[in-house]
Amino acid sequence: MSGILPPEIQSGTWKRFLHDVKFYYWDDPFLYRQCANQLVRRCIPEKEVELLLYDYHASPYGGHHGGDMIAAKVLQSWFYWPTLFKDAYAFVKKCDKCQRIGTITRRHEMPINNILEVEISDVWRIDFMGPFLLSRRNKYILLAID
Repeated sequence: MSGILPPEIQSGTWKRFLHDVKFYYWDDPFLYRQCANQLVRRCIPEKEVELLLYDYHASPYGGHHGGDMIAAKVLQSWFYWPTLFKDAYAFVKKCDKCQRIGTITRRHEMPINNILEVEISDVWRIDFMGPFLLSRRNKYILLAID
């Protein structure tokens, strides 16, 4: 730490800046931050945020999850940036596929109806096996297969 404050820092926020700077570590070429749970995560530059969010949301292996799930995936991958949750929610809002499909609520779910098969021989097979040695006073087995 050089002890020189950036010129854009206002006089009232310098204490907050000096407090926050303790949690950041520079290991050339990357910046790391020690989070509240004592885990150290790599900080992502602003130009890479959109690509990273795309990878965790809209790529073929992304899954189109909501903002909380995307942010959790990013944190589990040891990445961090200050506006992570806000950016994840904004990315989901901009996703055309998610906005068209949305989530299915209980109100819009279709009831599950059983399919009734009339011809038993196509669905069931029943076998009668035995006689066997006595087992709990039983000699025969009735076997039904669906």
